[in-house]
Formats: sequence, C-alpha cells, structure tokens
Amino acid sequence: VTVNVSEYLREAAADNPDGTALVEHRPDRRELSWRQVDDAADAVARGLSARGIVAGQRVAIVMANRIDLPIAYYGILRGGMVAVPINPRSTTREINRMLADSRARVVLCDEAGVEQVREAVTDNQQISVIIDGAEPLAGETSFDRFLADASGTAPASPPDDEALAVVLYTSGTSGKPRGAMLTHRALIANTEQIARLDPAPVTSRDICLGLLPMFHIYGLNCVLGQAVKQGARVLLVDGFDPGGLLERISAEGVTNVPLAPPVVAAWAGRDDLRDKLATVTMILSGASALDPDLAESFLASSGKHIEQGYGLTETAPVIAVTMGSKRTADGGPEAGSVGRPLPGID
Repeated sequence: VTVNVSEYLREAAADNPDGTALVEHRPDRRELSWRQVDDAADAVARGLSARGIVAGQRVAIVMANRIDLPIAYYGILRGGMVAVPINPRSTTREINRMLADSRARVVLCDEAGVEQVREAVTDNQQISVIIDGAEPLAGETSFDRFLADASGTAPASPPDDEALAVVLYTSGTSGKPRGAMLTHRALIANTEQIARLDPAPVTSRDICLGLLPMFHIYGLNCVLGQAVKQGARVLLVDGFDPGGLLERISAEGVTNVPLAPPVVAAWAGRDDLRDKLATVTMILSGASALDPDLAESFLASSGKHIEQGYGLTETAPVIAVTMGSKRTADGGPEAGSVGRPLPGID
C-alpha cells in the first residue's frame, strides 16, 4: 500500500531506471531518466534535512514548469516535509503572505519568481533561499550546489498516509487565497481512482504534455502525479506559444494532452492542427467549463474529441470525468457534460 506520494517515483525508477522521465527545452533540450530524477529527489530530502528541516515543516516551491520542480516536490515529500507550491508570477505581497501563512522555512525558487521572493523574505532572516536558473546572492544557495552538497542518507518519512503533504493556495474567488491542506492519502486516493478508469487515461507508453502549471492541483496531481504513477514521460513547458507548442508536440511525439479551455480556443480552427496533433490519443480539458461550440470547432479542425473533467483543489482534485461515461454516435463525450464521478466517489 502506498503511504507517501514519493513512493510512486521510487517505483517508476525501479521499473524503468533508464527510461526517459522528464524533458524540457530551456532553451536547450534536457532530459532525465527515472533513476536520475529519483536520485535527485533523494538529494533534495538530504539537503533539507541537513538544514535542520524535519517532517511536517513547510518548504515553498516558487518555480515555473521545469525539470527541477518535480525533483523538488518529490524530494520534499520524501523527507516527510510539506510542499507549498506558489505561482512564481505572484506579486511580492502575495508571496510574502503565503510564506508567512504557511510558515515556510525554505524557499526553492527559479528566475521566474526570484525577485519577488527576495523582496518577500527581506525582513525574515529565518527563511533560507535556494535559487535555480539565476545567480545566487550573498546568503543564498544555488540549486545545483544545494544538491551537490547533500550527503548522508535521505531522511525516512514517517509512514503515515494521513500526514500533510501539500498546502495549495486556491484562487481566492471569495476573498484572499486560502491554503488547502492535502494529505498523502488524499493525493494517493485521487491518483488511484484516475488510474482505475477504463480505458486508463495515462499508460507507461504515453508522453504527456506538462503545460498546465504545477503550482496548481490540476498540473501537480492530475498531470505530474498520474504520469509518475504510470511511469509516463512528461514534456515540461513554461508559457504558451500556440504555434511553437504544436511544433514541439509533433517533434516529441506527445500522446497525452491535458489543457484548459483557453488553449483549445487558441488552437481551434488552425489549418495545421490535424497534422501537428497526429500522435495525440487523449485530450482532456479542465480548470473551467469547455464551451460545446468550441469543442465542436476543435473537433472539426483537429479530428480529436476533447474529454472533460471536473474537480477542485480540496478534492485533490478530480471528482468527475467523461472517460467511461455515455458516448455520442461518433464516439465522443456528450456535449456540455463533465461525465460521471470517479470510482469510489459519491
């Protein structure tokens, strides 16, 4: 029985150590195997432990989608610590409030959020800052140095699936963002429920598009979490360039495309859409409602049906999906439907 979310990474590394796990273009192409990602996550857990961070304490991740984000995330969880993913494009004031609210002891950040993080922690000398993709200033540590200096054995996370794993700040539609507290058990339950769908949304043969931001539960547990559970490759993408992303999907042979309606709107009607999405076998839209007319326009120009899902941060996140639900005469999901509840959900 899986107790800690990071066990999925350990299993993927054992099953396919030399298989490609993560790919990015920043701007050069970089890829890591499952063994390399697993080893790096161990190094993160050791490095945090060496700084006196213990199980239950919070570690913020203020990064755009890049290979080092999953490494940081799984390393934090492996050490029994609590990950606090934050949008790197948040304002200084927002980051300051979330760091204070979560009582984060360490911040792992990249160039996308480094200036706001530096301003946010100016008055708080208790917070360590580890910088990725930018030159560290006095008192800061580079991410590469942080990993290289990590020695000893990785701390053993207490075997408690009810332990807190993640604090995710919701969009705050009714006020300031609030930290939704998700346990390992909550994240594992949703991962396993999605995996039980027939047909499975993700398999070990898939190459998944990691466009959705991983400071959001959709990108974090639906895309990354499910891909790691299944041992599927993830192409990490930061920022949306409609034509450039289609080229990359084609070049990398992406098969699984989770997205949100604005991406559908940007692509629908393109003359090259059918060709660029030729390798894609699954498209899933979530985060907001997909207009049926837009879905129809996308189908006409791509030849691909779009599945839909519904959920919220507090449910880790998926509640219902169209996969396995009633189909139309042409084999697609019913227009305007988010399908049925996942197995095990009332």
